[in-house]
Amino acid sequence: MSRNINPADSAVVSITQIHAGNTWNAIPETVVLRGTFRCFSSEVKTLIAEKLSHLVQHICSGFDIKATLKFNPENAGYPVTFNTETETAIALQAALAIAGEDGVNTNPSPSMGSEDFAFMLQEKPGCYLWIGNGSSENSCLLHNPHMTLTMIF
Repeated sequence: MSRNINPADSAVVSITQIHAGNTWNAIPETVVLRGTFRCFSSEVKTLIAEKLSHLVQHICSGFDIKATLKFNPENAGYPVTFNTETETAIALQAALAIAGEDGVNTNPSPSMGSEDFAFMLQEKPGCYLWIGNGSSENSCLLHNPHMTLTMIF
């Protein structure tokens, strides 16, 4: 990505699964690679998909092999999560009223996580926010192996 994406834009491509063969002493006939890519803009998302397609085609050409590149629905999975201005202002006022200025982080570090709510925000204006994740040394976002849920009744 560093050679194709503006350094001011964030993007990551990860191969997260490799499935090939079932023995140590024979070259497998097929290999399946799966992965994900994340970014913060639709333009970068389109560029990543184009560059991945180009790269796969040329690697295969160089080794005289065939590949099929498949993207999940919506051209590579999850869309970028965009909060709309009006709804974000409403959510901010509600959060400030409940938690106060010291309890609301209005400038969190962006997350490369994919989010189902992004699909809803494509259809209707809204605001996605993290509630109760904290900002202390031991706090973390969801889907983290160190996350601890505390329930008080």
